[in-house]
Amino acid sequence: MSALISVIVPVYNFEDCIRRCVDSILGQTYRDIELILVDDGSKDRSGAICDEYKTLDDRVKVVHKENGGGTSEARNYGLELAEGAYIGFVDGDDFIDPDFYQVLYDLIVEYQTDLSMVSYRQLQQDQSVPKADSGRISVMERKQAVAELLLDDGIQNYVWNKLYKRELFDHIHFSVGVVYDDIYIMYELFRESRDIVYMRTPKYNYCIRETGVIKTGSHKKREDALLAVSRRFQDVGTQFPDLREYNAYAFVLWMIRLYTYTVKEKDPDDGFIRKEYSRLQEQFEEHTAFIIGRLKPLKRVILFAMLWDLDRGKEILEKIDEIA
Repeated sequence: MSALISVIVPVYNFEDCIRRCVDSILGQTYRDIELILVDDGSKDRSGAICDEYKTLDDRVKVVHKENGGGTSEARNYGLELAEGAYIGFVDGDDFIDPDFYQVLYDLIVEYQTDLSMVSYRQLQQDQSVPKADSGRISVMERKQAVAELLLDDGIQNYVWNKLYKRELFDHIHFSVGVVYDDIYIMYELFRESRDIVYMRTPKYNYCIRETGVIKTGSHKKREDALLAVSRRFQDVGTQFPDLREYNAYAFVLWMIRLYTYTVKEKDPDDGFIRKEYSRLQEQFEEHTAFIIGRLKPLKRVILFAMLWDLDRGKEILEKIDEIA
């Protein structure tokens, strides 16, 4: 006998793509699903489209709320309404393969884990790029899973390509008002899980729009991301002291990313990066070999430019961007 899965979808001005998302969820081969659509004060027809689906399928719940609090608050609204033994998240501009939840559910049941995940495809400008497609299955205990999450390679900080036992959210909620909240909450969920299973087969379709969460348009997005990274860095240092090299690498990697996006956006306010600059230096000095051994060549160049001088490093990064 299967269990109910609650799928939570934050919706904000997605009238051009929400039908594709909802149809992919309601068309799952796994039928025991409740779909919770949280309309976050959409100014287009997204809310009306959600209501339309509620009349067509009794598995659909719709919440309309005033805009504010972002995706994190919308997800928390969904968690309050969720009645399922398992929780899943799908972003309103993405869509899933027909057997997405059947595969995730079967993985949890077969391997007796608290959390299951699959890989995904990245869709942009009519190109589809699978991030992992070997079909290999790995079962990890929590420390190993946290280490993989910190490496941010095969396992990344997205909440949407996974299925969770409901009790994981008994004491964990999304941080309201934080633009990029996946970084810390994914770490919390991994930290609280006993075991995790990962199948490297793409089943989720991640659609990249013109305005990515970190890459464009908002200083606050980048600032929130670094706050989450710093918070995670401190907690990992306490909870998993054996992972100090992984922890250092994760911190340095995100500093490189956020510095890069700040320069590309020509954002003059880099105070949030300078605030963490001494930690960047300390972690690199202490774990140089581990960090350099895992960074891709371009990121090594950017890191050395940062360590040389944050202001002059911007000039180097701008020249690299011109060449690219």
